[in-house]
Amino acid sequence: MSGDRIAGRYQVLGALGQGAQGSVLLALDEQTQREVALKTLAEERVTPALAAVLRAEFEHLRSLDHPGLVRVLEFVVAEGRPYLVLERVGGEELTTWAARGDRVERALEIAEPLLRALSHLHRRGLCHLDVKPAHVLVAEGGQPVLLDLGLAARPGEVAEGGTPGYAAPEVLLGFPVDRRADLYGLGVTLLEACGSPLEALPQNARAFLERLLASDRNRRPSSAGEALAELSVARGVPSPAESDEGLLPIEGSLRGREAALAHLHEAEVALVTGLAGAGRSRLLREASLPAAREGALVLWVDFARGHLDDLGALAPLLTRFGVPLSGGDANVRRARILVEAGRRLLVAAEAQPLLVGR
Repeated sequence: MSGDRIAGRYQVLGALGQGAQGSVLLALDEQTQREVALKTLAEERVTPALAAVLRAEFEHLRSLDHPGLVRVLEFVVAEGRPYLVLERVGGEELTTWAARGDRVERALEIAEPLLRALSHLHRRGLCHLDVKPAHVLVAEGGQPVLLDLGLAARPGEVAEGGTPGYAAPEVLLGFPVDRRADLYGLGVTLLEACGSPLEALPQNARAFLERLLASDRNRRPSSAGEALAELSVARGVPSPAESDEGLLPIEGSLRGREAALAHLHEAEVALVTGLAGAGRSRLLREASLPAAREGALVLWVDFARGHLDDLGALAPLLTRFGVPLSGGDANVRRARILVEAGRRLLVAAEAQPLLVGR
């Protein structure tokens, strides 16, 4: 494609990268005489759905203005093929840059500007969801730039995908996401930059990264700002605080529900009841994560959608537990059942005040 002209102004100079869905091209903007990056889909991948994903990435990026996030210039369609026009970011991939000095020290050093970039992103209501070394370029002078918002989503949405080994457990398991998923991805990225196993790191670095890498998201920092404060302690270097003003609240915070969650982790059978909006579904989602991370089968059955015929061996258990199986019952219509590989049964049903019990 080198030599082609896109949209009458972008002269293709070569390829910058190739992925499963498409490629990133180096081009010269003939109007400004500056090099740009063109992100596009492979010809065989040009479908309305994937073109919409690329368009969504443009909409996400145009609302951002931060030196640690790649800047978008425009979105164009040429001969039926969509192109995302981005500033050309020069620099080295994170792991290459880190290897040019004390890797652990450099990883902790670069963590601060990356957390500030994520904080900017999160305050604008976005989660990156694909933080990994290949998406971090370090420019001359040490300024990192976070690339590729192709998987970005709003808090509470389910991610369209994620990179195994870097994505948080809740992302890969299809749970609604929040900003803490990005802190996990950053933790894996920084650990890779360190070039050593977690247990081999100095205590200060290990303690900081262990918090980011907690498989239980409730044990991670609640925001990039909180992580920055912990980083300052780990480095022993004061740094300006990052305001959490403008951050959306984490959906259904479990603060004050720790005892209930601990009980659900231990119970063989538990009934969770409460008024609509009391947080039953949120509590069950969090309770299911440990089992799902271990490979257990997690099934959700929504009575409102007529899945009563699929209950099989669950039916006698539910009957014994006092849960009526009539789809027309008002108390059951919005009930949800969670099954964890036969190990336990958790039921959320419409009823009066919230309680947890065997």
